[in-house]
Amino acid sequence: MTPAGGRLMAPHGVVTDDGRLHVFFAHDQRFPVQNSRLRWGHASVVVTPAPDGHTPRLRSEWRFHPDVLVPNHDYDRDGCLSGSAVRDDDGTVRLVYTGIVAPQGEGRRVHNSTPTEDPASAHFSADWCDTSVNMAALFDTSGRHGGWCRPSSHNPLLDNAASPDGACGPFVFRDPDSPFGGWRMVVGSVKEPSLTLYRSDNLRSWTADGPLTLDTTDAVEGDTFDIVPEATSWEYPNLLRMRDCATGEDKDVLVVSMRGVSPNAHHFASSAQCVYWVGRLEGTTFHVERGCSELDLGHEFYAARLAPVTADDAAVDDAIMIAWAGLPNADDQPTADDGWVHCLTMPRRVRLCGGRLVQEFVTTSSAAADVASGVIDSAIIPETNVYGTVVGVRRDIPEPRHRSHLGLVSADGVHVDVDMMRNKAGDLLVRIDRTEQFYHDGPDVRGVMILSEAIDNYRNHIGKPELLLSVDGSIMEADVAGYTLTSRLFLNRGDHWAEETWS
Repeated sequence: MTPAGGRLMAPHGVVTDDGRLHVFFAHDQRFPVQNSRLRWGHASVVVTPAPDGHTPRLRSEWRFHPDVLVPNHDYDRDGCLSGSAVRDDDGTVRLVYTGIVAPQGEGRRVHNSTPTEDPASAHFSADWCDTSVNMAALFDTSGRHGGWCRPSSHNPLLDNAASPDGACGPFVFRDPDSPFGGWRMVVGSVKEPSLTLYRSDNLRSWTADGPLTLDTTDAVEGDTFDIVPEATSWEYPNLLRMRDCATGEDKDVLVVSMRGVSPNAHHFASSAQCVYWVGRLEGTTFHVERGCSELDLGHEFYAARLAPVTADDAAVDDAIMIAWAGLPNADDQPTADDGWVHCLTMPRRVRLCGGRLVQEFVTTSSAAADVASGVIDSAIIPETNVYGTVVGVRRDIPEPRHRSHLGLVSADGVHVDVDMMRNKAGDLLVRIDRTEQFYHDGPDVRGVMILSEAIDNYRNHIGKPELLLSVDGSIMEADVAGYTLTSRLFLNRGDHWAEETWS
């Protein structure tokens, strides 16, 4: 999903309703001419129900609807920021979001997920703005025009005094431990690495439970080798109880977008990362059983939003996830010359398997879908846009002590290489080299290690481990045995992918 114009940023809500997948996202429609107050865009697509044990498919192309949240109230006059979408007891889709109000006389500048200490800059600072948590009801979502939105008469649900400092990304979810069907909400902060929990019986009146704490007493390392990495902020939280398809156990999964992290071996390609922990939430304490792991191993992936799909009692069997294929403050992209920047990832089916989140692409009827369904092994399909052709590849991962190489070559001779090397123990090193593409300066190589244990778990409980690669316009998404790598690729204007080699 790319914008027709302007700056498309983080997804704020994902919900399925009446056979359609709805995605709400931050949209600055005036970029790059000038900055404006952020609003919520809205797009949807028809979803084909999944056959037993299979991933659902998108049955049509994305349809863009009129914006659903526009900053025109006292509590959000300077921006409708991040939040989430949830269906209430009556089936109505509720949008919960952060509103922002700048001090009088400071002007109305856009907040692009990057706090700054300079009030004269073009972006809001969490240090000098008031924030509140608000709600709106979205009606008739199945309609061709996307429905209409009505703000709650109870707004603000949490005013500036009741909200965390620098409140960001409220995520509302059913309380899995409530016998009365109550609700909980977790709110992040753009100013510090903290989360705050609230509870409600009716989605209108909220009581603060207090800060969420991580108990790491019995935790084992996750994929990043840090139980809790150091960071400057925790944003866009997600909290779901999921059933592990390998063990049958119900576990809580906490997903957070972090800024200010440092590289660690094969991990953390940038200072902004989306990570998760697996454990058990009791009250306000999250007992970590498996430490921090990256949600995506590529170059640009942030602000993921998850929505439950199927559930048995309080546990979710799987979820649909979509994320921002971008990073905070990274707006200097070649597409800005054509009036737009950034895009969202393909939707992904997410399951918990052996303590790890595994992902599968939910594709449309394109080259990627043909590859995913096994109709073709690989394809380069011409497109009419100026940002490249569509590429789809499906290949087996190498056996132990073997390696495989995938090369993409553009008409202008730009190479992007994907290497897979497997050692004697069965661990798989995946290496993506996009050095020659023109968005980033200097070498840009990403190498990640997928352990044999994770590959075996995938084979035993999900399906055949393989590489599924999709390149669509300016985004490359790879799925290797349930691990994903998301990267942006920008060619010269008019250039296109012309050849794909495999060895």
